[in-house]
Amino acid sequence: MKILVIENQVIFRNGLKNVLACLAKDIEFTEASDCKSALHYLGNQTFDLVITELFLPDSSGIATLNQFRTKITSTPIVVVCSENNPQIIRAVIARGASAFIPKSSSDSFLLSVIQFVHSGGVYLPPNSLDGWEQSDSPVPNDPPAQGVFPSVSKRQSEVLDNVVQGKPNKVIAREMNISEGTVKSHLSQLFRALGVKNRTEAVYAARHRR
Repeated sequence: MKILVIENQVIFRNGLKNVLACLAKDIEFTEASDCKSALHYLGNQTFDLVITELFLPDSSGIATLNQFRTKITSTPIVVVCSENNPQIIRAVIARGASAFIPKSSSDSFLLSVIQFVHSGGVYLPPNSLDGWEQSDSPVPNDPPAQGVFPSVSKRQSEVLDNVVQGKPNKVIAREMNISEGTVKSHLSQLFRALGVKNRTEAVYAARHRR
């Protein structure tokens, strides 16, 4: 497993590596302390996961993610940052990040979120949801995706509703009694219908429109 860790504070970067080493035995870390060096690595290597601070010495905020996405399109990006503005956090997810983890989080929590993201999930801190229900149970009076997006079929609506609940493709396939390939096909059609590029943007679009 190859992970790019982007963080300008050496102590925190080393701490992240120590925690992440618990994920697997064969993790290969690449480190970057600024946006320029990170872009160099992203343009010349392939990674399974990118973990980054949002505010770097030569870039900050959404600009950081925008620059990274010019180099990678599908690699999961996890933002670990002390920012707590709900609008910024939601914007991070809308720009294609798979998770936003506060720097104040515990080691065990960080690991659980990373594992969740690695399985295809999307995580936002509760304070960024502004009252949105986060349980796996449907929210009363919360319209299904098909009612919010008329161009989405009933089956695609079911897939999207499961994605919004944070379920990975394997779980969606099992619960809907379809193959993972079919789930991916539905997701591709959903992305086109919603005008988004990935599942993180789809989650944000679905929650925002509701």
